[in-house]
Amino acid sequence: MHLLTNTTLLFMQATQALREAVKYLIQGKPGPERDRKLSEFDIRIRLIEQFVQAKDLIKTDPRQMLVSCTELLADPNAEVRHVCGVVLFQVCG
Repeated sequence: MHLLTNTTLLFMQATQALREAVKYLIQGKPGPERDRKLSEFDIRIRLIEQFVQAKDLIKTDPRQMLVSCTELLADPNAEVRHVCGVVLFQVCG
C-alpha cells in the first residue's frame, strides 16, 4: 500500500478544504465577487493537483517530475513565490 508523505497529505487536505469552500460559494449570492473567488479556487485546486501528480513522479520518473514542475513555474496563474518554494523543496529535499 502506498504511504502518503506528510506534504502530500497536507496538499490533499488543502484541496479538500478548497472544494468545501467552493460548495459554500456556489450556494451564495451570485455576482462578480463570487465568480472571481470560484475562479481563484478552481485555479488553486488545479495547481495543487498538478503539483501532487508531479511530486508522485519523483521515484518513478524524476525527469518528468522536473518537466511538470517547470510547467507549473511557467503557469501565469501560479503564485510564483509559493510554487517556487515548493518546487525547490521537492527538487532539493
